[in-house]
Amino acid sequence: VCFDAPEHGSNPGRKTHMLRFSASLLGIQERLGPIDCVVAHSLGGMAATYALRQGLRPARMVLVAPHLEVQKMFETYRDLLLMRPALAQRFREKIGEGMAALVDGRDPWEELVPARVLDHPELTGMLVFDYEDPEISPAQFDEMGQLWQGARIHSTRGLGHNRILKDRGVIDEIAGFLRE
Repeated sequence: VCFDAPEHGSNPGRKTHMLRFSASLLGIQERLGPIDCVVAHSLGGMAATYALRQGLRPARMVLVAPHLEVQKMFETYRDLLLMRPALAQRFREKIGEGMAALVDGRDPWEELVPARVLDHPELTGMLVFDYEDPEISPAQFDEMGQLWQGARIHSTRGLGHNRILKDRGVIDEIAGFLRE
């Protein structure tokens, strides 16, 4: 099954959030039964790992350039947008309020971190990333690799956050992992 996440690709709309992505994955599992593998990119990686805590049970997972820490994601976009400190603080508070409602009142800044979303020792998987990704630092990927015990790691240079999805070498690596 291949699908566009809510408000992505061919799906209409302009505003969505990570939990709608997670709900989509859970709905697919509910309707179709066991899932062999989830392949997720960027925010989809956070959604897929969060869905694990809600009952998603894929046999394997491939995360491509995943955003797995909401604080780091906020900092990246804050810096890319050159936000003044006072505006950044107000923006962070607004995001936190909205996200807390989505994660049942829990603190999203503590809830959505790699140590919590990758806390599934039984999960077999693959982490794919680019050392020159402008959205996610190499240190974040290194942390993910250390936390996700047993995951296969495939790194590239020069593909960035989006071109990594179309690279023939990356596609071949993922396909090889899925054939095993």
